[in-house]
Amino acid sequence: MKPFCSHPDDVLWKFKIKDWFDEADPLARDILKLLAADEDLMNIERFKEILEADKPGEQADDITRTKWNKTQFFLLRLRLGFLYNVFKDIINHTYKSKKGKKRRPSLDDLVRDMVPKVRTIYKELRDAMKDSKAAMTVIDSFRNCSSFHYEDGSFRKALALIGSENGEMIVNPIELDLHSIVAYQVLDFIPRERISKDEVLKIKEEIELLQGKLHAFIFALFDEYFLTHSLKENIFSSEAPDSG
Repeated sequence: MKPFCSHPDDVLWKFKIKDWFDEADPLARDILKLLAADEDLMNIERFKEILEADKPGEQADDITRTKWNKTQFFLLRLRLGFLYNVFKDIINHTYKSKKGKKRRPSLDDLVRDMVPKVRTIYKELRDAMKDSKAAMTVIDSFRNCSSFHYEDGSFRKALALIGSENGEMIVNPIELDLHSIVAYQVLDFIPRERISKDEVLKIKEEIELLQGKLHAFIFALFDEYFLTHSLKENIFSSEAPDSG
């Protein structure tokens, strides 16, 4: 089944966003952030599935293999970047007191008051983060070295390091198409502590474990939130894909 097609058991729920996620509720905001992160990560998995189906065979030429490999590496950059942001901005984030304003609770604080099932799955995620030191180090370093860096100063420093090396670009003037391989070649050197694809592959299982634990926690947390906040009562439309 294609990754973006509807499945037989899919149902489309419609509701007022404010009825589900109160802007003043820290738990509602954290759950919504986690759901956004989970959707980002799941979309990467869906695109990976499409990419894998289009993997070049042994007879493919160098340009075809280069295009495919760089696209795969792009998805890897996104995946590790999203994981970094989840761990830094949601899971590990603490909120400092502001003058005249009460500090909002962290996710740790919020989960502490939830049912045992949610606390247990959250502890499993926390333990996995603690035990996967190599993966956490690579996620942190990879994000800082290879993802989402477009600052002028960073590019200037990277070009000073790699400027004498050969760059690559695939050009199609008829289709007005560019594959700027050279951009990724430079990004790999921001900053100099370069992390290779081989290093990432060594901790692939740890990354898969972390993402799996994160997904399980998000599902359990939302399930409990859905039940305790009686969200089902606020659904005004529930349709199957083929209902018209």
